[in-house]
Amino acid sequence: MFVVQGHELWIEYPGKVPSGADVESLLKYGHRLDPDGLADISRVRIKVYDPRRSVQRLTPYVDPNRTTRALIASFTPEVKGPYNLLAEYEAGVWNRTKDGKHYRGPKASFEGTVYSAYYYGYSRALIPVGETPVEFSPELLNYELEIIPTLFRRFRVGEELVLHVLYEGKPLGGATMKVIATGMEDLFETEVDRDGLAQVSLDRPGIWKLLVRHADKSKGVEGEYDERVVTSVFTVNCFP
Repeated sequence: MFVVQGHELWIEYPGKVPSGADVESLLKYGHRLDPDGLADISRVRIKVYDPRRSVQRLTPYVDPNRTTRALIASFTPEVKGPYNLLAEYEAGVWNRTKDGKHYRGPKASFEGTVYSAYYYGYSRALIPVGETPVEFSPELLNYELEIIPTLFRRFRVGEELVLHVLYEGKPLGGATMKVIATGMEDLFETEVDRDGLAQVSLDRPGIWKLLVRHADKSKGVEGEYDERVVTSVFTVNCFP
């Protein structure tokens, strides 16, 4: 099976935020989790779930005075506790033709198409605000392809991070998780087991990005695209 390995959107955020402070996160975009440009802001949707499960939609923006190329999402917490930030990116339909070129639009619009897919991406981060429990089980947000730690805390070097991977609410056993952290030159891979669990050893401080991609041919639409390809990225900070 041929799958176009495209760009992903992910969230980078403060490790901990004191009560009463505004929260500002960066939405970065690039190939193989390496930033190389800005996501199309018109295709980005982002919302934040507070500890009471109230949902607020955020409007991403660009700060022209920053040297870092990223969209920005900010919010003001009303209560202390863990906040879930969930971003979605609709890349749309992309086609690959026999001559190796790529075009956006319905499959039927391009002659010689050998592969066509509809691409959609999710990115999630858990942001502790003020005093939060030492360790807790994060709630599922029930989106299409979900990556979530079985337990969340202020992770430190030397600890193990165990993650649950779910597709449409069911364990995605057999999937491959790609991982990269601050200072690594390239991604490494770990397998998701039959119960939808993956384990990562946090061997360095910094931002850890965890990516799963899943292609579903049953979601293909005749004349539009062959399959739906969904990516999901979870980011977590690890401290010394």
